[in-house]
Amino acid sequence: MDFGELRGTKLIESKLFSAYGVYMTERIMVDSSKIDSSINAVGISWRASLNQAYHSARRIGRVAGFGVAVLAASVCFHAGLPVAFAQNLKQVDGAAMAGDANTEVTKPANLSAKLTKRDVSAAISKVADWQLKRAEPNFSQDWTFAALYAGFMAVPPDADGERYQDAMLSMAKNFAWQPGSRLQHADDHAIGQTYLQLYFKDHDPAMLAPIRQRMNAVMQLPDNPEKPLWWWCDALFMAPPVLAELYKATGDRAYLDFMDHEWWITSAKLYSPENHLFFRDAGYIGKQESNGRAVFWSRGNGWVLAGLARVLTYMPSDYPSRDKYVAQFREMAAAIATLQGEDGL
Repeated sequence: MDFGELRGTKLIESKLFSAYGVYMTERIMVDSSKIDSSINAVGISWRASLNQAYHSARRIGRVAGFGVAVLAASVCFHAGLPVAFAQNLKQVDGAAMAGDANTEVTKPANLSAKLTKRDVSAAISKVADWQLKRAEPNFSQDWTFAALYAGFMAVPPDADGERYQDAMLSMAKNFAWQPGSRLQHADDHAIGQTYLQLYFKDHDPAMLAPIRQRMNAVMQLPDNPEKPLWWWCDALFMAPPVLAELYKATGDRAYLDFMDHEWWITSAKLYSPENHLFFRDAGYIGKQESNGRAVFWSRGNGWVLAGLARVLTYMPSDYPSRDKYVAQFREMAAAIATLQGEDGL
């Protein structure tokens, strides 16, 4: 499994833009005949079956589970919708910003579901342009925006990625490269992924220093046996990739070792070895749907899969526990593939 190659193709991360515009999956139940989902229509009628992507990827020799990884990465752009506070900390109309209460009359985008470079690039640009125009006046350090920023950074050059990354550079300078205000909360670390991606391009120490200082402080915090540092499953997307990227930026293995320690604490508490899915948090363990099945959150499991893909991108092939991450990724991808509807949702 060559995750470096997988990232290099940008297929996972570019897909998040095209997939975002048409869906918002709320929950997964283990009973595959009952999947609750809703579609957030933002004027885009494009819908590509992720099941099709999965089989297409296998035919071209990519990693098994690719289609599911696409589903996972799409949460980056979904959650990136601005829903909380504007850059100046004034409260904004979250529903209007997210498009859930959009009163605009929109027309079908007439995008293709073909998985060609041209068609995927067109879908990426369509959604990214809409998002940038709508969100930029209200950029913040909140996790909802941080996930959006990660998506912008993933746009490949063929889809005019440099333009979106220039917007991210302006955003980062505006926030002086600072993470959110909460010391230990993973949601406030997520913006560090974009800061570090920009650092990899320009290697300006000023881009690195604030997020490094923050994560150094987090690494000094003692473990709480009653409540893990990353006590909710989506935290595994927010903070671990920052630590993995800090390892790449500095060569200091302590960042990977801390991430590894905390990842498996969270996994031990929230991962179901029987279902190969994560509970959203400990409050869901033991709860059941009306059909008697355990309750899992599909988007939350997408967060974890995307976090795994990002962490593995920067984790050395000889890292002692790397195989555990690969195994968890494969288990989760296989489990989610069996729950996926024919329309890819």
